[in-house]
Amino acid sequence: MSKKKFYAVKVGRKNGIFTTWAECLASVSGYSKAKFKGFETKEDAEAYMNNLTVEKKKVKDIIKSIHESEDDKAIYYAVKEGRKIGLYSTWEECKEQINGYSGAEYKKVKGKIAALKYINPNLIVKSDKKASSKTKSKTVVKKGYDVKPIKSTAKVKRTGEFIDPKVIKEKYEFVAFVDGSYDRFTKTYGSGVIVLRDNDLYDTYSKSGYDKWDQWNIVGELEATKLAIKKAREEGAKNIAIYHDLKNISLWAAGEWKAKNEYTQEYVRFIEKASKELNIYFIKVKGHSDDFYNDLADKAAKKAIFIK
Repeated sequence: MSKKKFYAVKVGRKNGIFTTWAECLASVSGYSKAKFKGFETKEDAEAYMNNLTVEKKKVKDIIKSIHESEDDKAIYYAVKEGRKIGLYSTWEECKEQINGYSGAEYKKVKGKIAALKYINPNLIVKSDKKASSKTKSKTVVKKGYDVKPIKSTAKVKRTGEFIDPKVIKEKYEFVAFVDGSYDRFTKTYGSGVIVLRDNDLYDTYSKSGYDKWDQWNIVGELEATKLAIKKAREEGAKNIAIYHDLKNISLWAAGEWKAKNEYTQEYVRFIEKASKELNIYFIKVKGHSDDFYNDLADKAAKKAIFIK
């Protein structure tokens, strides 16, 4: 049974929030550069209309511990709204993201913290100047790695060959593209999910958080995969296809790679449990191949980091 949806039309013949797809379609069909999305709650739809990042549950702001150095006087080009949101070190890189992009927002900023705060004014920075030069380096076992490697026993399918999503949708009712992003400066991961709908429409979901596992870009990718599976469950789907560009996602899930730390093992167990009730097919996308939906997932992941 499908859940009630809210359709938010930000740019169209008539802007607003609609409760039926027919009303939404009448406002956007044939309208140049229409902007709209479907949501499960009215609150999320209103947040989208107000240019806020949608998260299903409100979470506390993450306090990021950053070494705020007085020597950080480098110049950054901060892109708040553009093809790819983020920080760039050269004007040429910045121009690629904003030239010809309607509504682009960017600024030349001195210092990485200031640049990050331009993109996300709510970023909380805790100055940590206690990093001592007296501390001697020691060889330590990285937290979470003192476990016995395991292999997934999940019954999932995977392929390294790209398959047209339109072909996949004939057998899989839930098709999603997933991607992750990471900012090492704040140890923040971002996860983006694009769920394909009928009539070439799609829904965008994202999340972000603090990388407490020190797994860098891996976290955003795996959390995006888990988010896609959770969404499929919520919709009652049984056959799901997940397009991804990081091979680790399917190699750990299919048991072809061993999971060697607590975090990746948690992912493996999540997939094992999900595979008992879902038919999951992992499909590899070549990274940076300009695939339309993969690029959208990448952008959603980056936006999740900088805009909360």
